[in-house]
Amino acid sequence: MFDKARALEEVFDVVRQAADFAVIHQGKVKSHLKSDNTIVTETDEKVTQMVKEGLAHWFELPNHILIDEESEEDLPAKQDVFSKWKYQWILDPIDGTVPYASGLPFWGVQLAVLEEGKPVLGIIYMPLLNICMWADGEKAWIASAPDSDDKKQLQSLDSICINTDVFGAASSLLKDPVKSSSKQLKVLAAVASFVWVIQGKLVAYAFTNKIWDLAPGWVIGKCVGLDMRAVANGEKVDVIIHEMFDDKWIMKRTHVASTKKNFEKN
Repeated sequence: MFDKARALEEVFDVVRQAADFAVIHQGKVKSHLKSDNTIVTETDEKVTQMVKEGLAHWFELPNHILIDEESEEDLPAKQDVFSKWKYQWILDPIDGTVPYASGLPFWGVQLAVLEEGKPVLGIIYMPLLNICMWADGEKAWIASAPDSDDKKQLQSLDSICINTDVFGAASSLLKDPVKSSSKQLKVLAAVASFVWVIQGKLVAYAFTNKIWDLAPGWVIGKCVGLDMRAVANGEKVDVIIHEMFDDKWIMKRTHVASTKKNFEKN
């Protein structure tokens, strides 16, 4: 049986150490382009190594698998990830690599655990903004750091007044949601966008992300009433399945993260 409390405690420790390393080395590490023309830094690679080593005893279990951005080319087939392994650990070592490499604070370390595609736990830590969010599949919390004593439970988004609906926020959403220039729909990096939607600071976030960009924010968001829906038909995602992604782990359809009331047209 999966020991959620033990896993979360160990994840806290590893994520904190990884983020501390990233902060110390920001502006000091080299970056290069990957085969898909996206930027990767030496910090991305080191954080991945730290997580693999720090949580190795989990990944050695026969029903657990790690899916991480920096091992993308070595991952098994998508359908196997969700059929041969019960638990999917999904890591983005540095979400917001471009802001990180540019010396900006809008990046974070994030990790999620799914059970056959369903949310189990998730954590997002943006150390330079003093934001750490995590969830256990039922409740979500926020603090300034994983080991901070200032934690508080995150509010349901239904208790936060956001009057603008998603489609009112950007009339071009259906035509070209990913390229929408509306600041109410996307900002800088997935990690920052999810964090601010979860806090009620943005009305929504439209995306066609890779699985490691969205999984932690989805797990946390579901605990506060944030849904992930397909823009085309409003279908809500309750389980992440391999059919949602292409061979590069990119979502086939554009989705939006928002509450139900903000998704529906006025």
